[in-house]
Amino acid sequence: MRKTFSADANGHITKLLQYLTREDALQASAGFIKFISYYALQKGHECVLDCLRKSPELMGVLTHFVRWTFSSKTPAAASFLHLSETGFLRVIDEKTFKDNLLSPMVKSMLRNPEVVLPAVIAVIRGVSVDLSPFCLEIGKQIGTQLHSKVETSRKLSVDAAKYLAQQCSDTAVVDELAVYLFGVLNGSEGKITLATERTDVISGIGNLSAQKRGDLQASADRITSLFTAVVAGEAHEAVAVHAIAMLGLWSAKFTRVPLALQTALKNISSLKSAVIRTAYLGCLSTLLRDQSAEVPADLVPVLSKIVETAAASKVGDVALASEALPAASVLLLLNFSTTKLSTLWSALSDTAKQTFASEKFLSGCSPDAMKFVSLLVERLLVFHYDRLKPDAVRMYIRAMSYSLLRSSQSERRQALQSWKKIVATNRIGMLSEDLVSALKTTLVKLKSADAGTDKSSDGDSTQRAQNFSKNAIAILTFVVECYVELDFPAADKGRLIVECLLISSEPGVASLRPSMWISLLRRFRHDSLFPDKLVADHIDEIWDKLQTEDALSDEALKIAVKTFAGFPTLTTVTKLLANVKKEVSAAEVLAVSLSDVLVFHAPAGFLYDKSVLEAHNEEAAKGNIKRESKAYSYKEQLAEIELRKELEEKKKAKLGGKEAPLTPKQKEVVTKQIQKETVVRQGVAKVYKRIERPFLILDSMIAGNPDCIRSYLSEIIGIVSPLLHVPLTARPACQTWILMSDCVHDHLKNGGIGIYFLICLITFLGS
Repeated sequence: MRKTFSADANGHITKLLQYLTREDALQASAGFIKFISYYALQKGHECVLDCLRKSPELMGVLTHFVRWTFSSKTPAAASFLHLSETGFLRVIDEKTFKDNLLSPMVKSMLRNPEVVLPAVIAVIRGVSVDLSPFCLEIGKQIGTQLHSKVETSRKLSVDAAKYLAQQCSDTAVVDELAVYLFGVLNGSEGKITLATERTDVISGIGNLSAQKRGDLQASADRITSLFTAVVAGEAHEAVAVHAIAMLGLWSAKFTRVPLALQTALKNISSLKSAVIRTAYLGCLSTLLRDQSAEVPADLVPVLSKIVETAAASKVGDVALASEALPAASVLLLLNFSTTKLSTLWSALSDTAKQTFASEKFLSGCSPDAMKFVSLLVERLLVFHYDRLKPDAVRMYIRAMSYSLLRSSQSERRQALQSWKKIVATNRIGMLSEDLVSALKTTLVKLKSADAGTDKSSDGDSTQRAQNFSKNAIAILTFVVECYVELDFPAADKGRLIVECLLISSEPGVASLRPSMWISLLRRFRHDSLFPDKLVADHIDEIWDKLQTEDALSDEALKIAVKTFAGFPTLTTVTKLLANVKKEVSAAEVLAVSLSDVLVFHAPAGFLYDKSVLEAHNEEAAKGNIKRESKAYSYKEQLAEIELRKELEEKKKAKLGGKEAPLTPKQKEVVTKQIQKETVVRQGVAKVYKRIERPFLILDSMIAGNPDCIRSYLSEIIGIVSPLLHVPLTARPACQTWILMSDCVHDHLKNGGIGIYFLICLITFLGS
């Protein structure tokens, strides 16, 4: 059992600190600081830091810490900084920080910033001190590194600005630092021309919004006017868009739309760049988060005009729809009963045009637009669900599936939270079932579209397909966990799990998580949803889904059948065998003739029955024979026909077996026959489609659980044996018969079953 520090812990720590601060212990001391920090983090050892805080040797420890970090010519070890941040640095108070750490930290950033910036970040994050009094002094040095020529220094400085803001309670001081950094951006420390350097300075300003205070409205007008001025004067479009994105970080903590942002939005039509227009609208949508937010009245006509333009454009106009998405999201916060927004609602509810939910738009819009797709769906289904028709609801659920699968990890987290809000608000289980069904179709479409458009880079295409599968796994897990957290009825949970069966069997998903469906089902273990009972209760529904599924491949269906075949019950197997027998023994299946089946299996577009051409040739030749001829007798004419046939055969042999060119009359006969065979092939294909899935299900059951199916072997033989005599079912029935050998013991595989199969096959061939 682990021993904790007792009342005499102070004496032990004092002795350790005395050793730590010896002049000859400089090399070993870093390890002792790591030891103290690590030991203090263990349960029961919390008093270690209190002992360290009261120890007179603390100043000596700080002296060594400064030597190993700010005075060192090489970066401190990441493990040392991490343990110091989470342990040792927590004992530092404001006076100790000011007297022992502030000056060395600031001076070191002037000397070798790329070496000491990780240590600076560790100190800022680790100390339990309000850094507001030191914010400008530290922040100015960070600001200098934000436009450093060294990329590593710039990226570390961006993070340092964020952590510094988090440690400051005085908003006014952080605002002053932001104003100072805007001055740096505008050239107070020298003109900054490179786009990468300007972007990092702007990122630092944006990260200053990470203050602990949730309401930064006092800073709104000042900060927004500075950001909009940067956007107006920025020559690089990408930098301007990034500036608006950083303004969005500040706007997330505003409660009202700042005047400067209102002015920019009123004049948005004058902006030439569609990307900047979209970014501004997205910033407004981020600011106005729910129906309690006040949408400025003078912005409503501007936003409505943007939506009207997108609605009047051609279907799938990605640029206009992307621009109108955030505008529509804002307008959905308004009260439709008091605001004239008929154009908006007609655009949103039009399931024919699908302004914001067409396949072309959802598969072609940028990742930035995708986050507004999920926001639009959230506001529609949370605030206006009762106004939408079922088809429109399904349309936007499909749009949500695209957003979830195509978004980045951070954006997908937000989209999942949006979905949780939708489900929690409406408490309708069918919504999640529709989402899982839409995810299945969307996953297949995205993979096939990606493989078809990027054949030159198969490796990248494979990686993207794998990422889609990983996203699908994460989404399914979240959706199921929502049902657990929101405590949906067991019946709704059962239907959801059944809906998850097919997408869990998609080959990409199954390769990453072979037992995906079972792992989802286990999350409902407290609801007595056992797999064998669940499958038995929903077997009719599962059968219908397998029969009508048209998005997934046959391989996915086989995986699905093998999955639930692992939990057989008498009800499950009996119903499946009855359904199989009903489909494969239908009257229309038995009525297909052997000649039609042979035509069906022949290649399309080629003549199968060549006897019609031979019959035509013989008829044409005999039609020219005259019994009464002055030149030739009847026998001589017949002999001449036979001679011509022999000459044609020799000519064909000289051509290497190729057919001689057809005459126009022969071509006409061949064309008519091919048309007849096409009609026959289409008719047989329609009937064959009816038996294809039942045989696939039966074969997958046998392959998935042969030990269990052995008990039902007599029933399967009763179904398959008669089908060996039916032309259309003979081929798949033979395959099923061969698979049945796995259901019997080894000593019967080459015995009874083989003999019986041989007898049936001989009987079939002789009939």
